[in-house]
Amino acid sequence: LFAHKFGASVVYSEMISALGIRYGSGRTDEMMRIHPEEGPVCIQIFGADVEAMGEAAKRAEAHGAAYIDINMACPVPKVTKGGAGSAHLKDPDLAVKILHAVIEAANIPVTVKLRSSVGAADRLGLELGMRLAGEGVSALALHPRTVKSRYSGQADWSLLKELVESVDVPVWGSGDLFTAEAGMKMLKETGCAGIMFARGAMGNPWIFRQAVDLYEGRVPTSPTWQDKLSVSREFVVAMAEFTGHERSVGVCRKHLLWLFKGVPGGHELKNRVTEAESVEELLAMLDSAVDHVKAYEV
Repeated sequence: LFAHKFGASVVYSEMISALGIRYGSGRTDEMMRIHPEEGPVCIQIFGADVEAMGEAAKRAEAHGAAYIDINMACPVPKVTKGGAGSAHLKDPDLAVKILHAVIEAANIPVTVKLRSSVGAADRLGLELGMRLAGEGVSALALHPRTVKSRYSGQADWSLLKELVESVDVPVWGSGDLFTAEAGMKMLKETGCAGIMFARGAMGNPWIFRQAVDLYEGRVPTSPTWQDKLSVSREFVVAMAEFTGHERSVGVCRKHLLWLFKGVPGGHELKNRVTEAESVEELLAMLDSAVDHVKAYEV
């Protein structure tokens, strides 16, 4: 909701397990819920069971997804040990079967996200992307890092450029986009069809608006601490209304810790966030935060 409000064209859900969807996990149902004001939402699924992935695609579409994304990029062991995420790079035949099952099950576009390779010596992700481009995928997204590097080192945008020039479907880029300027640089250097902000948007939903401003020739502006506090309160209220007070506290804590980055006296505010045990306590803290920051500035 907030990413859309600040200019994102499409937003992604968290990664959702196809088996979790099959076995009726309440958590997975919650993850697929779409706010009526969110706009286009891509529900992102993962798994290694072909039939379950098809079932998950149907459920995602029924929940109102505009797109379905198959995550074949996640390097986290708890995902890859089950044969999902970036493990697909080592089993392209299974990856193709899953893509076909999802496309057949859904009546909406299907995309795939990839890593460029498993290790520095292979090109498995690029090769899989080139193959999937001929198997009916609507678009590809590439994070040009190796699976083994996780999030360390620097993303190799030249690999993104290579994939863009090798396939005839849109390719979106991800990796090291922590500013709007970096996003514009990626577009220019690689020719990719779109950019994906992930870690760079944590606590900084303004990055989407800044990127749009740059793309359309306007000078972007940065948020003030007043903006951050205002959005923080709006976020807590919206989360409580959408997910329920009790369930929203943990999510709100995490995002407030990111949002307070750069706010004068933010360290003390973060301490108060971690101590809050209810939405009411979070809102009370935010209501007093303006005076706290003003006093800190003096």
